[in-house]
Amino acid sequence: MKTIFSILFLCTAVVNAFAGPGPEDKMAWFREAKFGMFIHWGLYSVAAGEWKGETGHGEWIQYTANISCSEYDPLAKRFNPTGFNADEWARLAKQAGMNYMVITAKHHDGFCMYDSQWTDFDIVDATPYKKDPMKDLAESCRKEGLKFCFYYSVKDWHHPEYHRRFTRYKAQHPEGFHGNPNPDADAKKYIAYMGNQLEELLTNYGEIGVIWFDYGGRLYNRDSSNIPHGQRVVDRMREIQPNLLINGRMGGGIQGDYGTPEQTIPGSKSTSPLRGLYDF
Repeated sequence: MKTIFSILFLCTAVVNAFAGPGPEDKMAWFREAKFGMFIHWGLYSVAAGEWKGETGHGEWIQYTANISCSEYDPLAKRFNPTGFNADEWARLAKQAGMNYMVITAKHHDGFCMYDSQWTDFDIVDATPYKKDPMKDLAESCRKEGLKFCFYYSVKDWHHPEYHRRFTRYKAQHPEGFHGNPNPDADAKKYIAYMGNQLEELLTNYGEIGVIWFDYGGRLYNRDSSNIPHGQRVVDRMREIQPNLLINGRMGGGIQGDYGTPEQTIPGSKSTSPLRGLYDF
């Protein structure tokens, strides 16, 4: 099947997280940037939206097409994006008037689009491509004057320590596919894994403009004892890169720099990050 990826062109409405702009205001560039490119690219791209003749799927295909890990993971053997050209992607964004780029480092399927030392389920170790496209893309974005940013899914259908009770979707296969059935799964071990991966992303790819979290809430809503561990991850991120921006989807009330409402438009202007608008 033809490999595809999806690009969302974003006009970003930034919610003020600070009293006002100033020389030390790390939000200033984001307020001015407004227009950026958001790319979903991962293992799901191999399926190209189709599974066993059924079309209309996207990056959630493992869930929407009810695919077990034993069926889904082998897609990696077919993932070989030899036509990838980081310079072309960055140039396209620049020519369109964009000022930043966000790309999926890891989506809900747990597959990493960069070289992670904490899993072999990544584009370098699990695919015939054997290269880290994020290295090239980070460099190309900077050549074009674009801020380079990562999307990172807190939800992870692949990791054995991400318990299925932390997702609204219950596994329907013994081996799990969008919620791990391991009854002894330890979320704190998963949070440590997540922290190690985020440290990689903030250490190995130069200055990162934004870490765009997704689907973090249930990890903490179902067990509030996980919140301090998640907070330590965020504190460490800010220690590594003090100018980093983090959205409000880490969950558990952990403070972000700006809100990202989904499928809703805020009814009134707020001077603080938006939270609780959607059950992430």
